[in-house]
Amino acid sequence: MANILGGLESLGLKNTGKIDIFQKEEEKKQEKPKEEEKPKEEVVVKEIDLLFDKTYHCAACDKQFKAKTVRKGRVHLEATDRDFKPNYKEMDSLKYDAIMCPRCGYAVLSSMDKPLMSRQIKNIRDNISQKFFYQAPPDGPYSYEDAILRHKMALLSTVVKQGKNSEKAYVCLKLAWLCRNYCRELDKEKKLTPEKKKELNDLEKEYLNNAFEGFDVAYSREDFPICNMDRHTLSLLMAQISFEVANYRGAIKYVNGLLESRTTPSRIRERTIEIKEELRAIVAKKKEEEAKQ
Repeated sequence: MANILGGLESLGLKNTGKIDIFQKEEEKKQEKPKEEEKPKEEVVVKEIDLLFDKTYHCAACDKQFKAKTVRKGRVHLEATDRDFKPNYKEMDSLKYDAIMCPRCGYAVLSSMDKPLMSRQIKNIRDNISQKFFYQAPPDGPYSYEDAILRHKMALLSTVVKQGKNSEKAYVCLKLAWLCRNYCRELDKEKKLTPEKKKELNDLEKEYLNNAFEGFDVAYSREDFPICNMDRHTLSLLMAQISFEVANYRGAIKYVNGLLESRTTPSRIRERTIEIKEELRAIVAKKKEEEAKQ
């Protein structure tokens, strides 16, 4: 099993692995000589230009700190993966979803940043802050390593403060997405080794499995909307996640639930039918392989 919280030892936190949880233009002939048009220079948008330092108030140590934040309206959605992971044109804004206090180590997804109860503050101070130390990297955009580290701290913080299952699951889903994007970036830059690919793929699968587990419990115990998802949207996400990690029993459970419900929106029903057909193809292939043996 991959150590989904591995690497936090550099922050002073040990044994966290045990926690469950552009085309050239054609030349045209002209009667009169004309000044050659110069090609327009492609405007390169730097990631740092899309960010700013936002001040946050730490809910655990009551201190202010700054964190890189994406400027609103500066990144545009290009497409989404089947498990709802957004793909942006200009940069991967997912790297900036988790904010971490550099003083006490408390981290949280910015969308879930809210006041803590006294017992939660005590748990954070006793289990994280007393051991935490952090050397900030050079100022600039976050690397994937640093982004993943911050999200791991958000996961650890959520476990320590005994947060909702849905919150833990959502952080795991974000970590899976970051591992996928990190792998894609390394591949694009011709820097992806077989070993790193396996490591990131294994981690992504482990985080997806944990996301499924947490959302599965939250589905029956928490009130909707869950992480801004209604019942049908979460069910589709669950069917997709379980299908991706070969948890076909879980996929069938949520696929059947969506298809049996009369209130399932048509767009969700259509995608659900696609997943069902893919499941049928897998079952048929397995039976064919068994018959040949």
